[in-house]
Amino acid sequence: MKLKAHYYFLILMRKGDVLFMNMHHKQELSLFAEELYRYMSPATINQLAIEAGGMKRKRKCHGHHYLSLCVWLNQQIATTSLTQLCSQLETSTGILLSPEGLNRRFNSASVAFFRTVFTTLLQAKIGGLSKISHALSAYFERILILDSTTFQVPDRFASTYPGAGGCSHTAGVKIQLEYDLLSGEFSDVKIEPGKRSDQAYGATRTGMVQKNELYIRDLGYFRLQDFKSIQDKQGYYLSRLKLPTKIYRKEFETVVFKTKPAQLRPVYIQIHLEEIMNQLQPGQMYELHDVYVGSKDKLPTHIVVYKCTEEQKRKRLRDRAIREKKKGITYTERTKLLQGITVYMTNIPTEWVPKEKIYDLYSLRWQIELLFKIWKSWF
Repeated sequence: MKLKAHYYFLILMRKGDVLFMNMHHKQELSLFAEELYRYMSPATINQLAIEAGGMKRKRKCHGHHYLSLCVWLNQQIATTSLTQLCSQLETSTGILLSPEGLNRRFNSASVAFFRTVFTTLLQAKIGGLSKISHALSAYFERILILDSTTFQVPDRFASTYPGAGGCSHTAGVKIQLEYDLLSGEFSDVKIEPGKRSDQAYGATRTGMVQKNELYIRDLGYFRLQDFKSIQDKQGYYLSRLKLPTKIYRKEFETVVFKTKPAQLRPVYIQIHLEEIMNQLQPGQMYELHDVYVGSKDKLPTHIVVYKCTEEQKRKRLRDRAIREKKKGITYTERTKLLQGITVYMTNIPTEWVPKEKIYDLYSLRWQIELLFKIWKSWF
């Protein structure tokens, strides 16, 4: 519980570009409080703690004290002892609390409290920077971006938060965020084991799809069944196409029978991306309407192909080579060849978003990626 609660806040609590790690506790607490109270008053924080069930109204240790202790005074994630925490609390606030009393406060209610404050702060801190005022709001009720980031944690937490492997640590925590660009609000924030795949989590969100909502996701969440579910619920999606997923056009051939009239039978002809890539100039885009993706259950969709510049292609190949070396795998020559293009799939009508705007629309999801990069730079 303590690990989960601490992670909700350590990633946010920073003032300007300086981390106050070497100051006296009272100075740290003062600076932390100044930043926190720009968005939420102590009374508001205390009320949130009461509503979450983690605090009673007549306690000497209020919600804002508990928040300060777990987030700012406890600088070692889930490693500071209860006795040390109680000592820091007394030094900074004058409140005397026993280790046993503090231990009882690390429960599901405290996690709910931290989660509420986390989402409130996050919305206040970046929501105003991300609101979209252009014509997309005329077509979509919400524009939802789903992304994740993973942090390594001490190995002793591996039984609760097993990591994804591939590094020296066996434990990891993954944060899943779903964010509405139109309102600036987070529709979902979830802490889960680092080894859980994004694709598995994305599948759980399809049950929440509403009519006229747009879902923008990266390749980690690519799943044709999810796109079909979104489309069936009259929603919209925009994603990169995960290679080597195949693309087809549908044609019809006449089948002649001896004893009954001839019939038309659908035939799916594969479209080869290499041929399209060779026809394009760097920076040029190409559309494929009324096509199908998937070898088994073919999903009708709209494809936009963008040919990368030489600089973009070189960067991709460098990144691919690093992944090959790190993971000990070898990509096929076709996969490397197709690094020269970016392929998007969507069911958004072209009269709403023409092909020239698809790249810009997909790029909106980078806002969450940038947020994750900032978080990781603080550890």
